[in-house]
Amino acid sequence: MSSHPVRDAYSSASEQYIDLFDDIRQGEQDDTALVRRHLGGLPGRVLDLGCGPGQWTAYLHSLGVDVIGVDLVPEFIAHARATHPGSFWASAFR
Repeated sequence: MSSHPVRDAYSSASEQYIDLFDDIRQGEQDDTALVRRHLGGLPGRVLDLGCGPGQWTAYLHSLGVDVIGVDLVPEFIAHARATHPGSFWASAFR
């Protein structure tokens, strides 16, 4: 099964997706606490597969986690690299 239809669908809506999900909003305190509690102290590398615009990868990086954000959508990776330059991003698209 090809990932191209999924990648292309997200690519076509990438601007809207980024507008909706690019930052961790105040209302997501429970999510933030859960992520911090379960992933904040892990040894080793964490892969954020399907990282989208990179908000959670950047958050984990800010906690000192060795994290890599990976996504199929080139627009998401480009945005994440530009917006969160201290984190590490990997493209999973071809």
